[in-house]
Amino acid sequence: MTRSSGQASSGYGRLEQNVVAVTLATPEGELTLGGRTPSSATAAGPKLIDVLIGSEGTLGVITEMTLQLHEGPTEFAY
Repeated sequence: MTRSSGQASSGYGRLEQNVVAVTLATPEGELTLGGRTPSSATAAGPKLIDVLIGSEGTLGVITEMTLQLHEGPTEFAY
């Protein structure tokens, strides 16, 4: 997964902003982080889930990811 955003991301944010939970396969075993708990919203530094997403596979391989969905537009104007 990359941290880039494309032209179709306006209004929805970059992909990593919509990640709710992630499961990684690490050398030590499986690691699951995230979820919608009050403890996941903190001002005490970066979220660990963001560090894992940005590690580009050096800390583990993402095997499962839960994303927040947004309702698509009902009309398009070009």
